[in-house]
Amino acid sequence: RVTRDEINYQRDILPLLRLMPGFRQFAEALHASGVRTAIATNRTGQGMQRVLDFFALPSYFDPVVTASNAAPKPSPEGVLRICAAWGAHPEDVLFVGDSVHDRQAAEAAGATFAAFNGGALQGQIVAPDFAVLGRALAPFLARGHEFTP
Repeated sequence: RVTRDEINYQRDILPLLRLMPGFRQFAEALHASGVRTAIATNRTGQGMQRVLDFFALPSYFDPVVTASNAAPKPSPEGVLRICAAWGAHPEDVLFVGDSVHDRQAAEAAGATFAAFNGGALQGQIVAPDFAVLGRALAPFLARGHEFTP
């Protein structure tokens, strides 16, 4: 009842959110390098749009797949929708996530999984922060993109 009737997400929760240190610079470096990025989240479409607007994030993420337009993770549907929108094969996509459901969605779709800031979470890439993730991605991106995180 409290979460339904008394807590206002826009007023009470959103102001408490913080971008992880280095996120904006990392996203800008990917974008400048021509790397496509998307979002697959279990948030609703409206909730995710509020987050994007609150942080004034540029429209680097296309598509934005939410629980409003795809089955929630651990279903691979969000990953597969992103691949379809990009005309990409899942094995050519890196899914960066921080939860077991993220890993399960990536694996079920056939995408490479990078475990990000997930403690004991494991993936083909394990990165505690954006600097380490950038260094791990550099060899892959060097094949077709210049990338400086």
